[in-house]
Order: sequence, then structure tokens, then C-alpha cells
Amino acid sequence: MQDKNIDLSTLKKLGTFPVQLEGEIYRAPFSQKSCVWFEWIHNTDMLPPDGGYTFGYGTGQESSITVKSTVGDLIVYPDRIMLYLAPSFDDKAIVEGKEQYVQEFCLEPDQTYYAFVEKFNYYLPPFRFFPFIPRRKTTWLLALSDKPIEEDRPLPPLIPTRQGMTG
Repeated sequence: MQDKNIDLSTLKKLGTFPVQLEGEIYRAPFSQKSCVWFEWIHNTDMLPPDGGYTFGYGTGQESSITVKSTVGDLIVYPDRIMLYLAPSFDDKAIVEGKEQYVQEFCLEPDQTYYAFVEKFNYYLPPFRFFPFIPRRKTTWLLALSDKPIEEDRPLPPLIPTRQGMTG
């Protein structure tokens, strides 16, 4: 891997490509895996996200992750990544003194992920001269999957805290 910084526009040209991640290491509370990012959700009645969920906690949005690819490195923050991951922990556990269903998601530093750049649409509040028309904006985000991305196979689902964010 080269030792140069790149941006999303460079990566967008690559299509799908393998990456590895670096960053500060955290210990995920349920799976006990070493992660550069994690978060977990829980629900008392049924497995999240079907019955809704409560956000547990995670590493936060301010922890940066270095994405290492064959063309260079990119520093990203968790709120700029769309995550298509299987849970690293998906079982019952004791949360706040009660047995609850828990799903934990983790990005591991030694695992290969598959990345691509994804279009993201969002809406801003209406402009004061056109008070009833929300303004649509588009940006590009990095998408990561723990499974290889193939044209004839759908992506794994977005993790629950990212669902509803793409447009």
C-alpha cells in the first residue's frame, strides 16, 4: 500500500475494492473483539431491529478510522460511512440489570472489508423564499461491507442505526 492520502473522488473511480482499517483500538463490550469502531443496540422484547431498539453506546462519531487501500489511505469518521455488516454479537445479554436482546456491530482492524463510494441524498429545511419546498442535497459516503460485493447478489442489510439514511 502506498503512503499517500486520497479522497472519495479517487476511490469512486475504483468501483468495489478491498480495504483494511486502522485506528484507535476499542474492546467491544459483548463480543470482546478488538475494534476500530463499534456500537450496539438492545431491546427487551424481541431481537432488534424488528421490535425497535434502544441505542446502547459505541465509540462515538469523533473517532477517526484510516481506510487503507492499494491506491492510498483515507481518513473517515463513522458518521460518513454506510455499514453493511453482520452483527459481531447477536444474542441475549444483561443490560441495565435485565436480560435483553443485543446486537453489536464492530469494525475489526485485521479484517478485509469491501468498499465502494455510495451516493447519499438528504434534505435541508425549506429556504425562506420557498417555505414549502425542502432543499435536496447529495453527497458521497464510503460504504463498507464484510462480505464481497457481487453484481448478482444483494448487499447485506445496512446496520439498524444507518437504515433510512440513504436516498
